[in-house]
Amino acid sequence: MSLIYWYQNERAKIMAKVAKTDESVSDTNQNQAGHIYGYARVSTLAQSLDEQISELHLLGAQTVYAEKYTGTTVERPEFQKVLAVLQPGDTLIVAKMDRLARTVKGALEVMDQLQVKGVSLRIGNIGTFETDREGRLTPMAKMMRTMMLAFAEYERDMIVERTQTGRAYARKHVPDYKEGRKPVINGRRLEQMLEYYDTHTVKETVSAFNISKATLMRRVAERKAQQISRTS
Repeated sequence: MSLIYWYQNERAKIMAKVAKTDESVSDTNQNQAGHIYGYARVSTLAQSLDEQISELHLLGAQTVYAEKYTGTTVERPEFQKVLAVLQPGDTLIVAKMDRLARTVKGALEVMDQLQVKGVSLRIGNIGTFETDREGRLTPMAKMMRTMMLAFAEYERDMIVERTQTGRAYARKHVPDYKEGRKPVINGRRLEQMLEYYDTHTVKETVSAFNISKATLMRRVAERKAQQISRTS
């Protein structure tokens, strides 16, 4: 069961407990409603932004900033633009949390920035983190943020656990495995690394075999090229 699925279930269970309190706070905030902005992002140049932009408008966005953000792009210029124009009382909408940031920790950092500015955040598949103009979160928003902090800690623990498991695997199956300087990958060690990569992420593989991402991607590309040449 995914974290988002679990989160949504837990949120639904306790929503009724804070609904009355939130309702009174929401009524006050609605009287001070600001502009509603949307932010859309896709990860490759080939993907279309149309569906995401349409969803943001359905969620209430009046102005949408959108961009195609690839792995080679360091900054997100459109995202920085929308952050710059947001004013107290405004709301920012994204379709999903991963449109806001790649990790829960990253999303929480953005949420903190918005809270300081008195800006509410709505994540389409999660809910609304409502903030008044003074930067105070509603009871529901506080609860949701607490749960996200728990997810962030869980996420960190999982990364550490997977890294340790990967290194243990390498120590057991790779006779010449050493931690420290990144070694040359060849022979049986290369085969083991590629086998490990087939069932693990890039981050887990480079950590387990103590190599750079560039080396891993080069070796994976070489294997793919060899496979193609064999079948042609």
